[in-house]
Amino acid sequence: MRPLPSHRRNLFGPPSRAGRSTLLIGLACVLVGLVSVTRAAAQDFTIGGVPVIASWRVEPALVNQANAIVVTIDAGANGQPPDLAMLSASIVYGGIETAVELAPTETGEWSAEFTPPQVGAYALRLSGAVSGETIDLTLPLGDVRSTTLSLPAIQSDAPHVPGQAAPQTNWLMILGFAAAALMLVAAVLIGRPKR
Repeated sequence: MRPLPSHRRNLFGPPSRAGRSTLLIGLACVLVGLVSVTRAAAQDFTIGGVPVIASWRVEPALVNQANAIVVTIDAGANGQPPDLAMLSASIVYGGIETAVELAPTETGEWSAEFTPPQVGAYALRLSGAVSGETIDLTLPLGDVRSTTLSLPAIQSDAPHVPGQAAPQTNWLMILGFAAAALMLVAAVLIGRPKR
């Protein structure tokens, strides 16, 4: 029995080289779409004109997973970063404020161990005085997520809580999924044998 001409091959038969490349590109695009979870943006604030950045040590932060708040502060005009030891620090989440102790690290950052107990928006509140300047800052941290896999909400109807960022649609993730789906469809169509 002689083989079928290439235009009459079974769709599930061995793919051509172009079909394999297209399929691999399509799968890569799908993976990019799935992994397009954006890192929570670290927020910039200043203490004495010096930028201060607060973020989670491990992002995305997961509920009931040990983590830490990391505060990075640049050197001031005198070449030394402001000493944060005189500030009181607390984590604010869901209307609850929990005191934490910032300690300097070997890398010049300040850190406080913290295990987030619930899903939601968190912030670091710094208050006190540094070099004669009264400080009362609330630095937003990335949202804490559940440890189970779930799709993100496209729109949140939750009421706005003062002091927390307003809920927003994650357009980057939605665009990533749409682009991945389009690339997968294109890969299938391009890789199909011609009739």
